[in-house]
Amino acid sequence: MTLSDYMRGEGMTDDAMSKKIGVSRSAVTQYRLGDRMPKPEIMLRLVEATGNVVSPLDLASGLRRGK
Repeated sequence: MTLSDYMRGEGMTDDAMSKKIGVSRSAVTQYRLGDRMPKPEIMLRLVEATGNVVSPLDLASGLRRGK
């Protein structure tokens, strides 16, 4: 499942997720849109914050190519 789909299903904003995992709102926006890959330690926080619904592979698969 994509981070965007998870957050939409939970009614979670970028700001709420950013506070939950300890990064800026703009970083979450970039992760959600596939513009940026989180560092490994942030990726683990994202996976934990989503209850393992969003996996590292999901995050990598959502990256936009050519950026």
